[in-house]
Amino acid sequence: HALIWGAQAPGFLANASAAQIETAIRQWFQAVQDHYDPMGGLKIIDVLNEPVNTPINREIANLKAALTLGYQNEAANQGDRNNSYGWAIWPFQLARKHFPNAELLINEFNTEHNWNNCRAEYIRMSNAIKNAPNLTDGRKNIIDGIGLQAHGMNGTLNLSAANYKACLDEIWTKTNLPLHITELDLVAVPDEQAQRTKYQEFFTISWEHPHVAGITMWGYIQGATWIGGN
Repeated sequence: HALIWGAQAPGFLANASAAQIETAIRQWFQAVQDHYDPMGGLKIIDVLNEPVNTPINREIANLKAALTLGYQNEAANQGDRNNSYGWAIWPFQLARKHFPNAELLINEFNTEHNWNNCRAEYIRMSNAIKNAPNLTDGRKNIIDGIGLQAHGMNGTLNLSAANYKACLDEIWTKTNLPLHITELDLVAVPDEQAQRTKYQEFFTISWEHPHVAGITMWGYIQGATWIGGN
């Protein structure tokens, strides 16, 4: 469901050069455009998925090097070639070029309860993308929203409603980018009544928040979701 996702990158990245991967990324974005344009295009895209919290391994290191190379090879970036977030910016530049009418999102997990203090870095990265130019006319319009996966907020993590709202408020205040709750699911831990209560809390806060642009449920039929107990 994402254009660039280190944790789900193809295995050939482990032994490919940055130049080879850069070429493959360009071909991949073009292939996605060619596939969906005849259907009317894509409305919303997770362009870069889990860029903060995914552990670094060899495949991801090679991917990051290729994304950095792609960023540095673009004429629009020559005035800021050494931007430390160039690897995160380039996928959005490519996405805006190939999908000019789509809503382009960054997406991350565990931001809601600030796992390992990830929220500040997520905000910095999002702002770096927001302030970068597109590849066609230099306008700063390559990101349309910030995705919060909203997994695991109940159960052992037990995020409070107040802290959830504080997260939404902080990210909006520091980025002024619309928020998307992208993968909402809450397991029945310890029971369905507790699950119901948490859904009422989190969904109501999201729905009523003036800067939450959308909510995507991540499945609720037992046996047909990525995690048990939904």
